[in-house]
Order: sequence, then C-alpha cells, then structure tokens
Amino acid sequence: MPCGYHGNNMDQRFLDALHRSNSIWNGGGDQEKTEQSQKFVHQTKKYLAVLHQMQTVCLRMEGEGILPRGEQAAVMAIGNHMDHPKGIRASSLGRELGISNAAVSKVLNTLEKKYLIRRIGDEQDRRVVWIQLTEQGTELYNKAIEEQDAFLKRIFLRMGEEDLETFLTLWEKFNKITEEESGVTTDIVKMRRDDMKTVFIEDCKFSFSAADVLERMGMPRNHNFGEQIQELMEKAAPIAKPKAFFMEVPIESRTENSVTIGGQTFYSVALAKNLSKVDTVYPFLCTCGKELADYAKTLDDMMSQYAFDAIMEFYRKQVTIDLTEALSNHLAEGGQTSAVNPGSLVDWPVSEQKKLFAVFGENAEKTGVTLTDSCLMFPVKTVSGIRYATDKAFHNCELCQRKNCPNREAPFNKELYLKTLHD
Repeated sequence: MPCGYHGNNMDQRFLDALHRSNSIWNGGGDQEKTEQSQKFVHQTKKYLAVLHQMQTVCLRMEGEGILPRGEQAAVMAIGNHMDHPKGIRASSLGRELGISNAAVSKVLNTLEKKYLIRRIGDEQDRRVVWIQLTEQGTELYNKAIEEQDAFLKRIFLRMGEEDLETFLTLWEKFNKITEEESGVTTDIVKMRRDDMKTVFIEDCKFSFSAADVLERMGMPRNHNFGEQIQELMEKAAPIAKPKAFFMEVPIESRTENSVTIGGQTFYSVALAKNLSKVDTVYPFLCTCGKELADYAKTLDDMMSQYAFDAIMEFYRKQVTIDLTEALSNHLAEGGQTSAVNPGSLVDWPVSEQKKLFAVFGENAEKTGVTLTDSCLMFPVKTVSGIRYATDKAFHNCELCQRKNCPNREAPFNKELYLKTLHD
C-alpha cells in the first residue's frame, strides 16, 4: 500500500466481502462451516488491523502533523519531483494521489495561500500547468524527509536485516497474488489508463512487390521463385489486417536509471537518458496482424514459410511507417520522433515488456497481440516500445555491438555507447 493512500475504500471492500462470505458459510447451519467462518472473520480482522497499521506508518513517514493529511501528501508528491526542472503537472498530481481534478485544485489553492507552492504555465502548451514548491514548501518537505529517514532507521535497527527482507518479500508476494486474482492492478492505475489518449491505425495502403520480398530473403530480385511469392502475396492481401496504436502518456517521475509512466517504472540508464528532455511519451505497438500469422501456420513447406515470413514483415513495416507519420501529425507542431524498445537497448531487458503491456492494457488485446511468459509477442512480426519527440534521430542499433544483424538500421556508435552507459 503506497504512502498517501488512506485505505478507506479498501477496508470497506474487505468488510463487504467478509459479510458476504460470512453469510454463505453460516447459511447451511453446519458446525464445521461455522467454525471456519469464525476463523475467516478472525483472520480478516487481523489483516485489516495490519492495513491500518501500515496506513499509520505511511502517514508517520509523510510527516503527519506538519500539515493536514491531504495537503501533506500533496507537498510530498510535489517534492518528489523536484529533480524535474519544471516540477510536476497538475493533472499528473491527481493521478499520483488517486484523487479527482477538483480535489487537486482545492488542495493546490490551499497550499498556494500558505505560500508553499507556485503554479507555472507551460510556454509551449497553455493547457499544461506545472506545480513547484516554494522555498517555504521545500523547507517543509525537507523536514518531513529528515523525520522519515530517522523513523525508518529506527525501524530497520529494531527489525534486523533478515526480518526486514522477509517482510518485504512476503508483502510483494501478497500484492502480486491480490492483483492477479482481482484481474486488475489498482483503481489508481485504471484511472491513469482511462486518462491516456490512444490513437489506432488500421487502414493502411501497401505497396511492395515479389522482387522486394526476394531481396528481403537474400535472393536475386529476378529469381524464378518470385512466381510462388506472388501467389502467396495474393492470398495474403484479402486477409491482411495489420494494426497499430500509440498512447499519449505523461512521465510521472524519473531518476538517473528509471522512468515511470502509466504506473509502471522502467529501469534503464539508456532509456532514462533518451527521455530526459521530454515530459510526454508515446508507448506504441505495431503488428502484421493475427490473421496473417494464423494463415502462416497452414503452410507446410519451408520455402513458403520463409517467404510468407518476409511478406508479414513488409506489412508490419508499413503499418509502423503509418504510425510514425500519424504520431508526427499528432504532435503540436509536427516533428520527428525516435523509438526505444525493450530487449533492443543494451540495458533495457525484454522482461520489461510485461510492464509495457501493463501500460497498454486492453489496447493490446484489441490488436490481437499476446505476450508469452518468456516475453515474446505473438504474432512474431510485432514491434512494441516507446516513441518520443526529438530533434536528433536515435536508433537502438547505435548502442548495439552485435555484428552481422540483418535488421540493423544504424551503425554501432561507440562514442554514444560510452557516453550513455559510462558517463
């Protein structure tokens, strides 16, 4: 349970569930069921007691007593973004605290009257308002941090390293199981996702020839296998439904080696550096489509499979081009974007694909793309990642030392590699 969340809704949901479960167990009048019901009641009450105690600890860590609870939580959230030159967006603050825009406005008005925060309009987008702590607000924030550090130090000393590790491991396990069983993460994450703008690209025009496919396969453009490829292309055309989408998502927080968007924290020095100058990013997914992938499974000879794999790649590439153009048009003044992809950046592992799909939510399902336990996407001819506005083009390949890669789009840049990962 993150600090700043005060647990009333969670408590009520547990009490409602407790009441329903109690009624079910006692309905039959069976003695054993009654005993199990009483045990369940006892365990649930103990759990609620732990939640309340966790809430107390969180409030204590936030410096309870310095300001009223809601105001203190807002000051701490704003202070946590002091490393950003502009502060935090007012809209992002509401998502971070899990409260409505009206509630955020009310809290900010109060803090402004107390000279703890200032509001600054964005020079490029009048719709955006940035929030920063004043000198007085920063002093209050630092005082709360000092109290938090001292409080945690006392807890750690009394618990011991082994007990603390056990507690954290069990708590993380509990949260994971709870999220899996409920089928959602948290109300706050859902609210974040609902607030994200999503653009889908489905109607694409394709123009490639059998000779292009032959070249992709590493064969002469005039090879006689081109006739068979042409037949495969004619079968692919009526069933092909490539799809793509991008989402407009504000960066919630960042460090030297991490970036948080959509409630998910991605760990990568290269990613953090690439996104250091932007406040909004565009998670995206492009796929050749499940329809082509399903048809590919029906092919039984190796050469046809190889050729159809290349055909699917052309469909995937074209829908990616269309997405890039749509995103460029979507930007306020148009402009260039670059992409970073899990598993392609040297220090951004493919395992972080799971977090990216958590940001996608049901958008990925609408494209028919699924993610395996090993973080591979199906259809295979699918690409996902994060695009961002930039004046200077960047390719993952510039940081990749792999030789003889058929998909390389840019040469390895040793200077950039050293600057990105070793500065």
